[in-house]
Amino acid sequence: MSTNVSRLLSICALVIVVFGIQSGCWQNEEPAVMSHGPHGGHSLNSSSPTNYLMEFTVDQSRRKIVIYTYQKLDDSPFPIPVKRLNAEFKSSGKTYPNLTFAADPRRSDPQGSSSRFSLDLSALPQQLMTASQFSIKVSYALGDVTISASLEHNNNHGHNYDHD
Repeated sequence: MSTNVSRLLSICALVIVVFGIQSGCWQNEEPAVMSHGPHGGHSLNSSSPTNYLMEFTVDQSRRKIVIYTYQKLDDSPFPIPVKRLNAEFKSSGKTYPNLTFAADPRRSDPQGSSSRFSLDLSALPQQLMTASQFSIKVSYALGDVTISASLEHNNNHGHNYDHD
């Protein structure tokens, strides 16, 4: 089997795995009720109260994992003034730190803010490409406050993602 075919199969496996997102918890955070956001993904469980939610999705056409931020009350985009979300994945007892979701602003987002962040699928470690379960924790700093949110993934259902 060629390297390109092997890589494509690995990416397809990850996409299949990521489709089964299940909200969960990260140490000391309350478990979230499984909920779907406006793009068909799952809301991440925030470590502190915020006026917005984060949603974890996969954009197959762009070959990216995408995290959206949106207002709780009306699902409208909620730009935050950060250039990246720091990410740490955990799977099978291993930790994969130092992955970054880069700001991927929508046209309507103000300069210096973004309501969409993305990570190329090719940036994921090979071990995560075939994992049936993993956790992700994302964090960012706003001044002296660090906000974090988490999600526990389990491949037990599918999604119909809708991206903008």
